[in-house]
Amino acid sequence: MPGVIKLRLEIQRPWLKVGPFWATLAGSIAAGGFSLQPRNWLLLVLVLFLTEGVMGNWWDHLLRLAGWKTSDRAEAIEMVPPPPYALPGSLAWKLWESLNRFAIWWMHIFWPQEGTDFLGLLVFTGLTWVLGIILGRITYPLIAGAQALGILGAMVARRGGDYLPAKGLFAVTFPWLLGCITFGAVTPIAFMVALLFGLMLWGIEERKAGKTAWLLLGTPQLALVLLLWWAKQPLLAAMVACIGLGLFFLLVGEREVKRLHLPLILSMLLSALALALPG
Repeated sequence: MPGVIKLRLEIQRPWLKVGPFWATLAGSIAAGGFSLQPRNWLLLVLVLFLTEGVMGNWWDHLLRLAGWKTSDRAEAIEMVPPPPYALPGSLAWKLWESLNRFAIWWMHIFWPQEGTDFLGLLVFTGLTWVLGIILGRITYPLIAGAQALGILGAMVARRGGDYLPAKGLFAVTFPWLLGCITFGAVTPIAFMVALLFGLMLWGIEERKAGKTAWLLLGTPQLALVLLLWWAKQPLLAAMVACIGLGLFFLLVGEREVKRLHLPLILSMLLSALALALPG
C-alpha cells in the first residue's frame, strides 16, 4: 500500500540548476514591479512555492505515472456484486464484468504500485489551484497551460517519445511568466526571453541525454543577445554575450552538463535585470 505523502517545503533539487526557482525569480525581477514591501516578499514566497515546490512535484509525480508499466496479473475475484436478475451475456452483465475487472486492477495492481504517485498528483493539483486562487485569477491561464503542457509531455513520454521540449517550457518558460505576471505585465519581449530560456533548458537536457544540442543552446543565446540590444541595454547584452561565449567553450570542451547551469542562471538574471531597467 502507498505510504503517507510528505509535502516538503524545502527545495530538494540542486540550487545551482536551471529550473523553476531561478526562472520565477528572474521573471519577478523582469516585471519591474517588485519592491521591498512586505506584501511583495509574501507574493514572491508564494509564487516560488507554487512553481518550484508544488508544480515541480506535480511534474515529478506525473512523469512517474507516465513511465509506469507492469505485466502483473491479478486473480479474478468478485470485487463488485453482480446486478440482480442480470443474465450472463446481457448488457448489464458485461458492464458488471468491466467494472469488476477495473476494481481488481485498481486494488491489486495499480494502487499498491502507484497509489502514492497518484495521490501525490491529486494533492499537488489541488495545491496548485489553491495557490493560484491566492495569487489571483490572472494566473489561471498560465497554470492551466502549464498543466496541459505537462499532461501532453507525459503522454509523449508514455509512448516513448521525446518529452524534453515540454520539460524545458514547463520548468522555465511558465515559471518565468508566472513570476512576471505576479508583479507586472508580460510584455512581448519578456515572453520571448522566457521562451528562449525554455529552449536552452531543452538543450541542456538533450546534452545530458548524450546529444550535441548545439542549435538548442547556441541559437537562443544569440537571439537573446539581439533582443537585449534591441531593448537598448547594450552593456547587459554584452555581458550575456560573454556568458554565451563561455558556454560555447564549455560545449567544445565537452564539460559535464552540470557546468552549464551556473552560466545560464547568470544569463537569466542579467536578462531579467535588462528587462526591468528603463531602455
